[in-house]
Amino acid sequence: MTEMVRVSDDKKELTSEDHFLLDLLSYFEMLARLALAGRALRKLSSLTEDTFGYVTECAASVDQNAELAASLNVDRDVVAAHHDAADLMRSALKEAEAMADEAMEMAALFDEAATAHEADYGPIVESAQAKKGNLADRGYYANQ
Repeated sequence: MTEMVRVSDDKKELTSEDHFLLDLLSYFEMLARLALAGRALRKLSSLTEDTFGYVTECAASVDQNAELAASLNVDRDVVAAHHDAADLMRSALKEAEAMADEAMEMAALFDEAATAHEADYGPIVESAQAKKGNLADRGYYANQ
């Protein structure tokens, strides 16, 4: 037989300590999210940069194949199509390089945001953690 647990419909008011703990969790969650976002953008940039050499080699190889085809008197349109494909690869590479640079810039901005958040709220958190006794009621500060 399973016992039923009855939950009261009465809503419990949060104490100032409860609010402090929630604020503390929010503070550390924000720092963690900013750090993760920065890390993810750096990883994206790194993965993008890893493909640069491959794309550069592919474009050069396609150009070489086009030149070889031209020396074998292959149709000019086929040769031109190969050169166009190599140009397209180089164009995509330039866009990928710009994207990687943007991702690194965004990662730096997320790092700056985390540092600023910590600078703004870190001393408050440390002070509240070190405080002896009960914290003041939030309503008091909200009305100031």
